[in-house]
Amino acid sequence: MANIIALAFTLIVLGIFIFGALAYPIWMLIHCATAQQRSTKSKTIWIILMILVWPLTSYLYGLFASKRTLFKWFSSILIVLLGLLVFVFFASTAYLNKYTASLISTDISKISSNQIAGLTDEEAAGIKSNLETLQNELKGSVLKTDKKFTIYNLTRMFDIISTDNQINQSELTDWMDKFESRDTLDRNAFEKYVDDLGGKK
Repeated sequence: MANIIALAFTLIVLGIFIFGALAYPIWMLIHCATAQQRSTKSKTIWIILMILVWPLTSYLYGLFASKRTLFKWFSSILIVLLGLLVFVFFASTAYLNKYTASLISTDISKISSNQIAGLTDEEAAGIKSNLETLQNELKGSVLKTDKKFTIYNLTRMFDIISTDNQINQSELTDWMDKFESRDTLDRNAFEKYVDDLGGKK
């Protein structure tokens, strides 16, 4: 039953996305091009804007330039949904940033206070330096979603391998290798790797 509900929700969201990003803007283009009361100059300006700033200008056209109530309602709803989407994106990004920064700070504290066994002083200093690098990169990745998730998953990976407050050499080498190649890691593949690693612990 849960799978059916999830599928239905996905289809509804997909339908809204296709309508808002493709069908409705095309509908507005056609409406604008065929509107008899609108001058050629006005049509040309609106059509160019709708093509250049797709799909936002089509919503503004429906809301302000069209006299049909149906278009005003559709445009209002789509603008609200777009605003909610932008808000959710930035809110979730801010949360991910804050959560990841908290994890990194905790890990740095654990290393600094020698809470993790199995590390030489040199290895502990190297891990701490790498974690501080991730901390700085996180601050500079405002709109780099893939970068944020890579840093998050590197932090998750470190938490998994140090969950019992000790790290063996193979785990350390693996994490160091992933850290060094972080800019070329495939986000989805790495996320699955970390998930699988967590399942084994």
